[in-house]
Amino acid sequence: MLRTVFAGLLLALWGPMAAAQATAPPTDALPEGLEKIKTIVVIYAENRSFTHLLPDFPGTLNVEDAPKASILQKDRDGSVLPSLPPVWQKHAAKPDPAYPASMPNAPFRISAPPYNRPPDVLNRTPVHRLYQNRAQINGGSKDLFVAWTDTGSLAMGNFAGKGTHLYRPAKEFTLADQFLQAAYGGSNLNHFFLACACSPPFPNAPEHLRVVLNEKGDLKLAPDSPKSAL
Repeated sequence: MLRTVFAGLLLALWGPMAAAQATAPPTDALPEGLEKIKTIVVIYAENRSFTHLLPDFPGTLNVEDAPKASILQKDRDGSVLPSLPPVWQKHAAKPDPAYPASMPNAPFRISAPPYNRPPDVLNRTPVHRLYQNRAQINGGSKDLFVAWTDTGSLAMGNFAGKGTHLYRPAKEFTLADQFLQAAYGGSNLNHFFLACACSPPFPNAPEHLRVVLNEKGDLKLAPDSPKSAL
């Protein structure tokens, strides 16, 4: 449901860097017209998703056109959530009073009632780690974003695209509305994949930085981990 704008907007055009020029194909080997391309600019929308910032952009596969059944969020046991959970206080299992206690199980405008939070107000940053992100995507179903976040309903919120800084270049240049992301998790790993399509190794990492996995290769839950996102 939430397509990450990892390499979201490709603005004309392409100019190989010095390191790439040595291995660049001869001009006559390129498809017709590509020899005129000089520069490509990538707008990298860090920690944002396509449907978070451009949910209603005309002509795209966006949240406004998605069938309701395809974007219903499920609980940790696979059942459909009756409502979206609250936004939790940071480092506390208590609802944050700055946000609604619950929301309907559907995408919503953060700037509209009952949220009423304009785009220039900083909201809570959700967890964006590799194994949590993999659990949220749920094999491609993308229906566990709320189940495995620490920001409750906020994971389903979006802002109207019109009026944002991205809207004008999205209309003028190429918009990758169906691009997901290069790697699970947060921005640092995606930075590496943007530059080299590689992962940074950390050999002999300290024990406290290592993940603990279950027999399926997923993140192992603590014994006292809540059974429900609610």
